[in-house]
Amino acid sequence: MTYLIHESNIERLEKQLKTIQNKCNKLGTDFGYRKGNEVWKEITDEETLCTYMARFIEVEAWGNAHINGWKFVAVIEHMDGHGQNIVRQFNLNYTVPDRYYTVVPTCEHCNTKRTRKQTYLLVNESGEWKQVGGSCLKEFTGGLDAEQLAAYISCFDKLIEGESFDHSVSHQPKYFETAFVLKCTVELVRAFGYAGTNDTDATCVRAYELYDYLQGYPTNDKAKARLDAMIEKHHMNPAAVDVQPIIDWVLNSDDTSSYMMNLKAVVRSEYVKGKHLGILCSAVPTYNREMERIAKEAARKAQMEAEAAGSSYVGTKGEKITVKVTSCKCVTSWDTQYGTTFMYKFVDDQNRVLIWMTSNYVDCDHVVELTGKVKDHEEYRGVKQTIVYFCKVKTEQPKDPGPSAEDLAQARAAAAEMDAAFRMLDDYDQDATDHEYGPSTPWNAPGMKVRDFIRVSA
Repeated sequence: MTYLIHESNIERLEKQLKTIQNKCNKLGTDFGYRKGNEVWKEITDEETLCTYMARFIEVEAWGNAHINGWKFVAVIEHMDGHGQNIVRQFNLNYTVPDRYYTVVPTCEHCNTKRTRKQTYLLVNESGEWKQVGGSCLKEFTGGLDAEQLAAYISCFDKLIEGESFDHSVSHQPKYFETAFVLKCTVELVRAFGYAGTNDTDATCVRAYELYDYLQGYPTNDKAKARLDAMIEKHHMNPAAVDVQPIIDWVLNSDDTSSYMMNLKAVVRSEYVKGKHLGILCSAVPTYNREMERIAKEAARKAQMEAEAAGSSYVGTKGEKITVKVTSCKCVTSWDTQYGTTFMYKFVDDQNRVLIWMTSNYVDCDHVVELTGKVKDHEEYRGVKQTIVYFCKVKTEQPKDPGPSAEDLAQARAAAAEMDAAFRMLDDYDQDATDHEYGPSTPWNAPGMKVRDFIRVSA
Protein backbone atom coordinates (compact mmCIF):
# COMPACT_ATOMS: atom_id res chain seq x y z
CA MET A 1 0.00 0.00 0.00
CA THR A 2 1.12 3.57 -0.68
CA TYR A 3 0.62 6.43 1.77
CA LEU A 4 1.12 10.17 1.34
CA ILE A 5 3.03 11.46 4.36
CA HIS A 6 3.04 15.19 5.11
CA GLU A 7 6.61 16.49 5.19
CA SER A 8 6.20 17.69 8.78
CA ASN A 9 5.73 14.04 9.82
CA ILE A 10 8.27 12.22 7.68
CA GLU A 11 11.33 12.54 9.95
CA ARG A 12 9.49 11.52 13.11
CA LEU A 13 7.64 8.74 11.27
CA GLU A 14 10.82 7.20 9.89
CA LYS A 15 12.27 6.83 13.36
CA GLN A 16 9.09 5.11 14.59
CA LEU A 17 8.84 2.83 11.56
CA LYS A 18 12.44 1.66 11.94
CA THR A 19 11.80 0.78 15.58
CA ILE A 20 8.61 -1.11 14.72
CA GLN A 21 10.26 -2.80 11.76
CA ASN A 22 13.03 -4.17 13.98
CA LYS A 23 10.46 -5.46 16.45
CA CYS A 24 8.39 -7.13 13.73
CA ASN A 25 11.45 -8.83 12.27
CA LYS A 26 12.37 -10.27 15.69
CA LEU A 27 8.85 -11.67 16.03
CA GLY A 28 8.94 -13.27 12.60
CA THR A 29 6.52 -10.77 11.07
CA ASP A 30 7.70 -9.41 7.75
CA PHE A 31 7.39 -5.66 7.26
CA GLY A 32 9.18 -3.11 5.06
CA TYR A 33 8.78 0.35 3.59
CA ARG A 34 10.48 2.78 1.22
CA LYS A 35 10.09 6.44 0.32
CA GLY A 36 9.05 7.46 -3.18
CA ASN A 37 8.30 10.69 -5.05
CA GLU A 38 7.09 13.97 -3.66
CA VAL A 39 3.45 14.91 -4.23
CA TRP A 40 1.86 18.38 -3.96
CA LYS A 41 -1.65 18.85 -2.57
CA GLU A 42 -3.74 21.84 -1.54
CA ILE A 43 -4.70 21.69 2.12
CA THR A 44 -6.57 24.04 4.42
CA ASP A 45 -5.23 25.20 7.76
CA GLU A 46 -7.99 24.49 10.29
CA GLU A 47 -7.04 27.54 12.37
CA THR A 48 -6.62 30.24 9.71
CA LEU A 49 -8.83 28.55 7.05
CA CYS A 50 -6.17 29.56 4.49
CA THR A 51 -5.65 27.14 1.60
CA TYR A 52 -2.07 26.59 0.50
CA MET A 53 0.12 24.06 -1.26
CA ALA A 54 1.69 21.36 0.92
CA ARG A 55 4.40 18.80 0.18
CA PHE A 56 3.84 15.09 0.81
CA ILE A 57 6.18 12.13 0.41
CA GLU A 58 5.00 8.84 -1.03
CA VAL A 59 5.77 5.94 1.33
CA GLU A 60 5.13 2.41 0.13
CA ALA A 61 4.69 -0.23 2.84
CA TRP A 62 4.40 -3.98 2.56
CA GLY A 63 4.44 -7.05 4.79
CA ASN A 64 2.98 -10.46 5.56
CA ALA A 65 1.99 -11.73 8.98
CA HIS A 66 1.72 -15.49 8.68
CA ILE A 67 2.39 -18.54 10.87
CA ASN A 68 1.48 -22.20 10.28
CA GLY A 69 -0.05 -21.48 6.87
CA TRP A 70 -2.42 -18.76 8.09
CA LYS A 71 -1.97 -15.17 6.91
CA PHE A 72 -3.25 -12.07 8.60
CA VAL A 73 -5.35 -10.03 6.14
CA ALA A 74 -7.37 -7.39 7.99
CA VAL A 75 -8.71 -5.95 11.21
CA ILE A 76 -12.49 -5.71 11.57
CA GLU A 77 -13.46 -2.70 13.68
CA HIS A 78 -16.95 -3.18 15.16
CA MET A 79 -18.62 0.21 15.41
CA ASP A 80 -21.72 -0.79 17.40
CA GLY A 81 -21.57 -4.57 17.81
CA HIS A 82 -24.55 -5.05 15.48
CA GLY A 83 -22.95 -5.32 12.08
CA GLN A 84 -21.67 -1.81 11.43
CA ASN A 85 -18.02 -2.59 10.64
CA ILE A 86 -14.94 -0.99 9.18
CA VAL A 87 -12.54 -3.45 7.54
CA ARG A 88 -8.93 -2.26 7.59
CA GLN A 89 -7.19 -4.47 5.08
CA PHE A 90 -3.41 -4.83 5.29
CA ASN A 91 -2.78 -7.65 2.83
CA LEU A 92 -4.05 -6.53 -0.58
CA ASN A 93 -3.40 -9.88 -2.26
CA TYR A 94 -6.82 -11.10 -1.15
CA THR A 95 -10.40 -9.88 -1.58
CA VAL A 96 -12.24 -9.77 1.74
CA PRO A 97 -15.64 -11.52 1.55
CA ASP A 98 -18.58 -9.10 1.75
CA ARG A 99 -20.06 -10.77 4.82
CA TYR A 100 -17.27 -9.49 7.05
CA TYR A 101 -18.42 -5.91 6.51
CA THR A 102 -21.63 -6.67 8.43
CA VAL A 103 -20.60 -9.53 10.70
CA VAL A 104 -21.14 -9.33 14.48
CA PRO A 105 -18.04 -9.50 16.79
CA THR A 106 -17.87 -13.33 16.99
CA CYS A 107 -14.78 -15.50 17.22
CA GLU A 108 -15.13 -18.30 14.66
CA HIS A 109 -12.52 -20.34 16.52
CA CYS A 110 -14.12 -20.60 19.97
CA ASN A 111 -17.62 -19.63 18.76
CA THR A 112 -18.09 -17.12 21.56
CA LYS A 113 -20.02 -13.93 21.04
CA ARG A 114 -19.18 -11.02 23.27
CA THR A 115 -18.54 -7.32 23.03
CA ARG A 116 -15.34 -6.76 21.15
CA LYS A 117 -13.93 -3.57 19.65
CA GLN A 118 -12.15 -5.52 16.94
CA THR A 119 -11.55 -8.99 15.58
CA TYR A 120 -8.88 -10.33 13.24
CA LEU A 121 -9.42 -11.80 9.79
CA LEU A 122 -7.17 -14.67 8.65
CA VAL A 123 -6.95 -16.85 5.54
CA ASN A 124 -5.06 -20.07 4.86
CA GLU A 125 -3.51 -21.52 1.74
CA SER A 126 -6.72 -23.35 0.81
CA GLY A 127 -8.70 -20.09 0.84
CA GLU A 128 -10.50 -20.71 4.16
CA TRP A 129 -11.36 -17.54 6.09
CA LYS A 130 -11.50 -17.18 9.86
CA GLN A 131 -12.62 -14.33 12.07
CA VAL A 132 -10.96 -14.72 15.47
CA GLY A 133 -10.74 -12.73 18.68
CA GLY A 134 -7.57 -11.49 20.26
CA SER A 135 -7.45 -14.14 22.95
CA CYS A 136 -7.63 -17.00 20.40
CA LEU A 137 -5.22 -15.47 17.96
CA LYS A 138 -2.05 -16.98 19.48
CA GLU A 139 -3.52 -20.47 19.73
CA PHE A 140 -5.07 -20.30 16.29
CA THR A 141 -1.90 -19.18 14.51
CA GLY A 142 0.49 -21.27 16.53
CA GLY A 143 2.44 -18.36 18.01
CA LEU A 144 1.28 -15.07 16.51
CA ASP A 145 -0.38 -13.35 19.45
CA ALA A 146 -2.25 -10.08 19.69
CA GLU A 147 0.85 -8.21 20.94
CA GLN A 148 2.89 -9.31 17.96
CA LEU A 149 0.08 -8.49 15.59
CA ALA A 150 -0.39 -5.11 17.26
CA ALA A 151 3.23 -4.28 16.43
CA TYR A 152 2.55 -5.18 12.81
CA ILE A 153 -0.69 -3.19 12.67
CA SER A 154 0.92 -0.19 14.36
CA CYS A 155 3.23 0.19 11.35
CA PHE A 156 0.25 0.97 9.17
CA ASP A 157 -1.40 3.03 11.88
CA LYS A 158 1.65 5.27 12.01
CA LEU A 159 1.57 5.64 8.24
CA ILE A 160 -2.08 6.65 8.32
CA GLU A 161 -1.38 9.20 11.06
CA GLY A 162 1.47 10.62 9.00
CA GLU A 163 -0.90 11.55 6.19
CA SER A 164 -2.57 14.21 8.31
CA PHE A 165 -1.40 17.79 8.88
CA ASP A 166 0.68 18.16 12.04
CA HIS A 167 -0.82 21.14 13.90
CA SER A 168 1.77 20.81 16.67
CA VAL A 169 4.35 22.32 14.32
CA SER A 170 4.09 26.10 14.75
CA HIS A 171 5.48 27.04 11.35
CA GLN A 172 4.73 25.12 8.18
CA PRO A 173 6.89 25.84 5.13
CA LYS A 174 5.13 27.78 2.38
CA TYR A 175 5.55 26.66 -1.20
CA PHE A 176 5.24 28.58 -4.46
CA GLU A 177 4.45 27.15 -7.89
CA THR A 178 7.70 27.46 -9.84
CA ALA A 179 6.17 28.26 -13.22
CA PHE A 180 3.81 30.94 -11.90
CA VAL A 181 6.61 32.64 -9.94
CA LEU A 182 8.56 32.87 -13.21
CA LYS A 183 5.50 34.30 -14.97
CA CYS A 184 5.20 37.03 -12.32
CA THR A 185 8.95 37.72 -12.51
CA VAL A 186 8.86 38.14 -16.31
CA GLU A 187 6.19 40.83 -15.97
CA LEU A 188 8.01 42.58 -13.13
CA VAL A 189 11.33 42.62 -14.98
CA ARG A 190 9.58 44.01 -18.06
CA ALA A 191 8.01 46.80 -16.00
CA PHE A 192 10.79 47.68 -13.53
CA GLY A 193 13.93 45.87 -14.61
CA TYR A 194 15.64 43.36 -12.33
CA ALA A 195 16.67 44.19 -8.77
CA GLY A 196 18.81 41.78 -6.74
CA THR A 197 17.98 40.48 -3.28
CA ASN A 198 20.06 43.22 -1.60
CA ASP A 199 18.11 46.05 -3.27
CA THR A 200 15.30 47.89 -1.53
CA ASP A 201 12.74 46.88 -4.16
CA ALA A 202 14.08 43.38 -4.76
CA THR A 203 12.35 41.57 -7.61
CA CYS A 204 11.92 38.41 -5.53
CA VAL A 205 10.05 40.38 -2.85
CA ARG A 206 7.76 41.92 -5.45
CA ALA A 207 7.22 38.50 -7.02
CA TYR A 208 6.28 37.07 -3.60
CA GLU A 209 3.71 39.82 -3.09
CA LEU A 210 2.28 39.65 -6.62
CA TYR A 211 2.11 35.84 -6.49
CA ASP A 212 0.16 35.84 -3.23
CA TYR A 213 -2.24 38.49 -4.49
CA LEU A 214 -2.98 36.73 -7.80
CA GLN A 215 -3.37 33.39 -6.02
CA GLY A 216 -6.06 34.88 -3.79
CA TYR A 217 -4.23 34.96 -0.48
CA PRO A 218 -5.58 37.54 2.02
CA THR A 219 -4.13 41.07 1.82
CA ASN A 220 -5.06 44.45 3.25
CA ASP A 221 -6.99 47.08 1.28
CA LYS A 222 -4.00 49.40 0.90
CA ALA A 223 -1.80 46.68 -0.59
CA LYS A 224 -4.65 45.53 -2.82
CA ALA A 225 -5.15 49.04 -4.23
CA ARG A 226 -1.41 49.45 -4.83
CA LEU A 227 -1.13 46.10 -6.63
CA ASP A 228 -4.23 46.77 -8.72
CA ALA A 229 -2.76 50.11 -9.81
CA MET A 230 0.59 48.49 -10.67
CA ILE A 231 -1.07 45.75 -12.73
CA GLU A 232 -3.23 48.25 -14.60
CA LYS A 233 -0.43 50.76 -15.24
CA HIS A 234 2.02 48.20 -16.62
CA HIS A 235 -0.60 45.97 -18.28
CA MET A 236 0.54 42.90 -16.36
CA ASN A 237 -0.95 39.53 -17.21
CA PRO A 238 1.30 36.78 -15.80
CA ALA A 239 -1.14 34.02 -16.72
CA ALA A 240 -0.54 34.73 -20.42
CA VAL A 241 3.27 34.59 -20.18
CA ASP A 242 5.02 31.52 -21.62
CA VAL A 243 7.96 30.60 -19.38
CA GLN A 244 8.59 27.14 -20.84
CA PRO A 245 11.51 28.46 -22.96
CA ILE A 246 13.17 29.74 -19.77
CA ILE A 247 12.68 26.42 -17.99
CA ASP A 248 13.95 24.42 -20.98
CA TRP A 249 16.99 26.66 -21.36
CA VAL A 250 17.95 26.30 -17.69
CA LEU A 251 17.50 22.52 -17.61
CA ASN A 252 19.38 21.99 -20.89
CA SER A 253 22.23 24.38 -20.14
CA ASP A 254 25.75 22.94 -20.28
CA ASP A 255 26.97 25.43 -17.68
CA THR A 256 28.27 23.51 -14.64
CA SER A 257 28.90 26.50 -12.39
CA SER A 258 27.55 26.30 -8.84
CA TYR A 259 24.98 29.00 -9.65
CA MET A 260 23.57 27.13 -12.66
CA MET A 261 23.53 23.80 -10.83
CA ASN A 262 21.55 25.38 -7.98
CA LEU A 263 19.26 27.10 -10.47
CA LYS A 264 18.59 23.80 -12.22
CA ALA A 265 17.66 22.16 -8.92
CA VAL A 266 15.19 24.94 -8.14
CA VAL A 267 13.64 25.14 -11.61
CA ARG A 268 13.32 21.35 -11.81
CA SER A 269 11.02 21.38 -8.75
CA GLU A 270 7.33 21.93 -9.36
CA TYR A 271 7.12 24.01 -6.16
CA VAL A 272 9.79 25.93 -4.23
CA LYS A 273 10.15 27.33 -0.74
CA GLY A 274 10.11 31.05 -0.09
CA LYS A 275 13.82 31.09 0.72
CA HIS A 276 14.55 29.92 -2.84
CA LEU A 277 12.59 32.70 -4.58
CA GLY A 278 15.73 34.82 -4.99
CA ILE A 279 17.61 32.30 -7.12
CA LEU A 280 14.42 31.31 -8.98
CA CYS A 281 13.64 34.91 -9.97
CA SER A 282 17.22 35.41 -11.14
CA ALA A 283 16.55 32.88 -13.91
CA VAL A 284 14.63 35.55 -15.87
CA PRO A 285 17.42 38.18 -16.22
CA THR A 286 19.99 35.40 -16.75
CA TYR A 287 17.89 34.00 -19.59
CA ASN A 288 17.33 37.49 -21.05
CA ARG A 289 21.06 38.23 -21.06
CA GLU A 290 21.81 34.94 -22.77
CA MET A 291 19.15 35.55 -25.42
CA GLU A 292 20.58 39.04 -26.04
CA ARG A 293 24.07 37.54 -26.38
CA ILE A 294 22.81 34.92 -28.82
CA ALA A 295 20.96 37.58 -30.83
CA LYS A 296 24.05 39.80 -30.99
CA GLU A 297 26.21 36.86 -32.00
CA ALA A 298 23.73 35.91 -34.70
CA ALA A 299 23.63 39.50 -35.97
CA ARG A 300 27.43 39.69 -36.00
CA LYS A 301 27.65 36.39 -37.83
CA ALA A 302 25.05 37.52 -40.36
CA GLN A 303 26.94 40.76 -40.88
CA MET A 304 30.22 38.92 -41.43
CA GLU A 305 28.53 36.54 -43.86
CA ALA A 306 27.10 39.51 -45.74
CA GLU A 307 30.51 41.18 -45.79
CA ALA A 308 32.15 37.97 -46.96
CA ALA A 309 29.58 37.49 -49.73
CA GLY A 310 30.12 40.96 -51.19
CA SER A 311 33.76 41.55 -50.26
CA SER A 312 36.52 42.28 -52.77
CA TYR A 313 40.12 43.47 -52.77
CA VAL A 314 41.29 47.02 -53.55
CA GLY A 315 44.04 47.55 -56.17
CA THR A 316 47.14 45.44 -56.57
CA LYS A 317 50.18 44.97 -54.35
CA GLY A 318 52.36 48.09 -54.35
CA GLU A 319 49.67 50.25 -55.96
CA LYS A 320 48.86 53.63 -54.44
CA ILE A 321 45.14 53.97 -53.82
CA THR A 322 42.68 56.57 -52.55
CA VAL A 323 39.21 55.53 -51.31
CA LYS A 324 36.20 57.27 -49.82
CA VAL A 325 35.68 56.03 -46.24
CA THR A 326 32.18 55.36 -44.89
CA SER A 327 33.21 53.88 -41.53
CA CYS A 328 36.35 53.57 -39.44
CA LYS A 329 37.10 51.93 -36.11
CA CYS A 330 40.07 50.87 -34.04
CA VAL A 331 39.88 47.08 -33.90
CA THR A 332 42.66 46.59 -31.34
CA SER A 333 45.94 47.96 -30.07
CA TRP A 334 49.05 46.63 -28.40
CA ASP A 335 52.24 47.97 -26.85
CA THR A 336 55.67 47.41 -28.38
CA GLN A 337 59.17 48.61 -27.54
CA TYR A 338 58.58 51.47 -29.97
CA GLY A 339 55.22 52.53 -28.54
CA THR A 340 51.59 51.63 -29.09
CA THR A 341 50.45 50.08 -32.36
CA PHE A 342 46.84 50.53 -33.47
CA MET A 343 44.90 48.38 -35.95
CA TYR A 344 42.27 50.34 -37.86
CA LYS A 345 39.52 48.91 -40.00
CA PHE A 346 38.17 51.08 -42.83
CA VAL A 347 35.14 50.37 -45.02
CA ASP A 348 34.96 52.33 -48.26
CA ASP A 349 31.95 53.43 -50.31
CA GLN A 350 32.04 50.11 -52.21
CA ASN A 351 31.81 48.09 -48.97
CA ARG A 352 35.46 46.95 -49.27
CA VAL A 353 37.55 46.40 -46.10
CA LEU A 354 40.99 47.94 -45.63
CA ILE A 355 43.30 47.29 -42.64
CA TRP A 356 46.03 49.69 -41.52
CA MET A 357 48.42 48.99 -38.61
CA THR A 358 50.18 52.13 -37.44
CA SER A 359 51.45 54.00 -34.41
CA ASN A 360 49.51 57.10 -35.49
CA TYR A 361 46.31 58.07 -33.76
CA VAL A 362 43.27 58.40 -36.05
CA ASP A 363 40.10 60.32 -35.22
CA CYS A 364 37.80 57.54 -36.38
CA ASP A 365 34.61 59.59 -36.10
CA HIS A 366 35.56 62.09 -38.81
CA VAL A 367 37.56 60.11 -41.41
CA VAL A 368 36.26 60.70 -44.96
CA GLU A 369 39.16 59.59 -47.14
CA LEU A 370 42.15 57.21 -46.99
CA THR A 371 45.23 57.28 -49.19
CA GLY A 372 47.97 54.64 -49.01
CA LYS A 373 49.79 51.75 -50.66
CA VAL A 374 48.53 48.19 -50.96
CA LYS A 375 50.76 45.89 -48.94
CA ASP A 376 48.90 42.60 -49.23
CA HIS A 377 45.54 40.89 -49.81
CA GLU A 378 44.29 38.58 -47.05
CA GLU A 379 41.08 36.81 -46.08
CA TYR A 380 39.74 36.83 -42.50
CA ARG A 381 36.72 34.69 -41.66
CA GLY A 382 35.69 34.71 -45.28
CA VAL A 383 36.01 38.49 -45.69
CA LYS A 384 38.52 39.76 -48.24
CA GLN A 385 40.71 42.48 -46.69
CA THR A 386 43.26 44.80 -48.25
CA ILE A 387 46.28 45.50 -46.01
CA VAL A 388 47.62 49.04 -46.56
CA TYR A 389 50.61 51.06 -45.29
CA PHE A 390 52.19 54.50 -45.66
CA CYS A 391 48.69 55.92 -45.25
CA LYS A 392 47.25 59.37 -44.84
CA VAL A 393 43.74 60.04 -43.66
CA LYS A 394 41.56 62.99 -44.45
CA THR A 395 39.18 64.10 -41.74
CA GLU A 396 36.34 66.53 -42.01
CA GLN A 397 34.46 68.11 -39.13
CA PRO A 398 30.71 68.15 -39.68
CA LYS A 399 29.40 71.53 -40.71
CA ASP A 400 27.36 73.45 -38.22
CA PRO A 401 23.84 73.41 -39.66
CA GLY A 402 23.09 76.68 -37.85
CA PRO A 403 19.82 77.53 -36.19
CA SER A 404 16.74 75.79 -37.41
CA ALA A 405 13.80 77.59 -38.98
CA GLU A 406 11.87 77.12 -35.75
CA ASP A 407 14.68 78.70 -33.71
CA LEU A 408 14.86 81.68 -36.09
CA ALA A 409 11.10 82.17 -35.91
CA GLN A 410 11.23 82.18 -32.10
CA ALA A 411 14.13 84.70 -32.10
CA ARG A 412 12.27 87.01 -34.47
CA ALA A 413 9.16 86.83 -32.32
CA ALA A 414 11.18 87.68 -29.17
CA ALA A 415 12.83 90.65 -30.93
CA ALA A 416 9.45 91.92 -32.10
CA GLU A 417 8.09 91.76 -28.55
CA MET A 418 11.09 93.72 -27.20
CA ASP A 419 10.71 96.40 -29.90
CA ALA A 420 7.03 96.75 -29.03
CA ALA A 421 7.97 97.20 -25.37
CA PHE A 422 10.52 99.89 -26.24
CA ARG A 423 7.96 101.74 -28.34
CA MET A 424 5.64 101.79 -25.32
CA LEU A 425 8.43 103.19 -23.15
CA ASP A 426 9.15 105.95 -25.73
CA ASP A 427 5.69 107.29 -25.04
CA TYR A 428 6.65 107.77 -21.39
CA ASP A 429 10.22 109.08 -21.84
CA GLN A 430 11.42 111.52 -19.25
CA ASP A 431 14.66 113.17 -18.33
CA ALA A 432 16.71 111.25 -15.79
CA THR A 433 16.94 114.16 -13.37
CA ASP A 434 14.85 112.76 -10.57
CA HIS A 435 17.17 112.64 -7.52
CA GLU A 436 14.90 110.20 -5.75
CA TYR A 437 17.09 107.34 -7.00
CA GLY A 438 20.33 108.75 -5.61
CA PRO A 439 23.37 110.29 -7.27
CA SER A 440 24.96 106.96 -8.16
CA THR A 441 22.21 105.74 -10.52
CA PRO A 442 22.29 106.13 -14.31
CA TRP A 443 19.08 108.10 -14.00
CA ASN A 444 21.16 111.15 -13.09
CA ALA A 445 22.94 111.17 -16.44
CA PRO A 446 21.82 114.07 -18.60
CA GLY A 447 19.38 113.06 -21.31
CA MET A 448 19.10 109.41 -20.07
CA LYS A 449 15.89 107.77 -21.26
CA VAL A 450 14.02 104.84 -19.70
CA ARG A 451 14.63 102.64 -22.74
CA ASP A 452 18.36 103.50 -22.65
CA PHE A 453 18.52 102.49 -18.99
CA ILE A 454 16.87 99.16 -19.76
CA ARG A 455 19.34 98.49 -22.55
CA VAL A 456 22.27 99.37 -20.30
CA SER A 457 20.92 97.12 -17.55
CA ALA A 458 20.36 94.27 -19.98
